Amino acid sequence: MNTQSNPTNVAVLDGNRLFLEFLVTAISGWREYQICIQASDQIDFLSQLENLNDSFPDVLILDILLEKTNTYKLIKKIKDNWPYLKVLVLSTCVHEMTIREMQVLGVNGFLDKNLTSSLELRRALTNISYHGHYLSNLYSVVKSQQRKSIKSVLMTIPPREIEFLKLCLNDYTYDEIASTMSVSRHTVETYRDNLFARFAVHSKTALLVYAIRTGIVNLNLNQRSEIN
Repeated sequence: MNTQSNPTNVAVLDGNRLFLEFLVTAISGWREYQICIQASDQIDFLSQLENLNDSFPDVLILDILLEKTNTYKLIKKIKDNWPYLKVLVLSTCVHEMTIREMQVLGVNGFLDKNLTSSLELRRALTNISYHGHYLSNLYSVVKSQQRKSIKSVLMTIPPREIEFLKLCLNDYTYDEIASTMSVSRHTVETYRDNLFARFAVHSKTALLVYAIRTGIVNLNLNQRSEIN
């Protein structure tokens, strides 16, 4: 973090004007930070960012649910053009996969917009400034909800269908799966069709992607080991 004589510059982009005002008011009251951009839409934000002569932002606080904005594309553009700009995402509801995908894009932190207080906001800015990352309780809650959801799903999937999924992930053909499981190919295709219907997918690839992303099975490529 910068010293008090050289404060950290913060940009704020939030479509909710009341929340934008809360953020700006809170941050402006802290000596170690200063607001260099405040905007309620993407066009205004990018215009201000591209025309700055000095006081370039160190941290961007970004509302993930901006209207008429593909937030993923916006974050990618920011990271491609201004890689040193740290991004703190605000959200009212985020799935675990959304968090993971944004981490891949280079997002540095996440805050639950419903629960954000000035204290947590300051803590997030401090952690991102010092350590480059921050995860609020939102991430822990999402992880907990995801585990409960997966556990609930697993309880409804027959063990043989789970075994089928694991063999698929290890690149077994349907004939090899039939041989390994000591069933007919028709039975294997029935396992597949049942899983297609259960998860509303229409291809083996989509089924495996869903299974990996939700954690129903773990990716273990090129290891044709015994299935437990």
